[in-house]
Amino acid sequence: MKKLITLLAALFAATGISFAAVGMSGFVDASYSDADQSLDIDEVEVRLSLDNEGTVGGVLELTTTGTGSSVDTEQVYLTYALGDGSSVKIGNFESTLGFDGYDADSLIANAAGLDLGLGYDSGVQYSSGALTLGLAEAAAELSGDNYVVEASYSMDLGNGLNAFVGARMNESDDSELINAYLTYESGAATYFVEMFENDNGAAADTDGTQYGVVYSYSDTASVTARITDNNGADGWTLAHASQLADDLALVLDLSDNDDDQTTTVELLYTF
Repeated sequence: MKKLITLLAALFAATGISFAAVGMSGFVDASYSDADQSLDIDEVEVRLSLDNEGTVGGVLELTTTGTGSSVDTEQVYLTYALGDGSSVKIGNFESTLGFDGYDADSLIANAAGLDLGLGYDSGVQYSSGALTLGLAEAAAELSGDNYVVEASYSMDLGNGLNAFVGARMNESDDSELINAYLTYESGAATYFVEMFENDNGAAADTDGTQYGVVYSYSDTASVTARITDNNGADGWTLAHASQLADDLALVLDLSDNDDDQTTTVELLYTF
């Protein structure tokens, strides 16, 4: 699969020259935490998206952290649109499970509330409307004994209520993960509740819950309050986000994880 990812990256770069619709976006995430008392560049990410308004598209994400001494790829995939509105994705892509995003520009606070132990998969993913099915590598290979199957479905229940349910099975370590969450929008507030249970096979099982609210009290500012139980460790988060400019946000995050409190000031530039 690593050879496939390399091939896709090369193909993306080659075809990007001849396609007019090549978009670029990304972010620079910097923060200061009283835990280590240092100002860090947490991540710089550049996303290139290819869309020729036809059947083939793609994404290439380049990321670096710290001193920028190395550049890695996160998502690298091609998509093929089928005639019935569904699509097939092949390459390296994010898991669909989890309420919190995987990047700084898709989080509601400085960090995610729950740790599902997920990230990026290498494989094939089929999407049709609210349904997503994926087949991916396990233990760095895709074979009869090593594979991951993931399925998820999202539902609009009406009146501001939305639901998500997903499951993931890893054949290599006999683990099974179930994840579900609900969101409810009422005026300027979005309420959420999430749970996961992970039967880790031979390893110790993990589970967690989180619930909270994001309240946007103006067009440029919001407050997040969240309570978590992450595998037996209680925690909470209070975060205030303000938009200093169209592409610049300031986040003040006060979090407690099992009686360990941390204050973080984050500056997020998006482009």
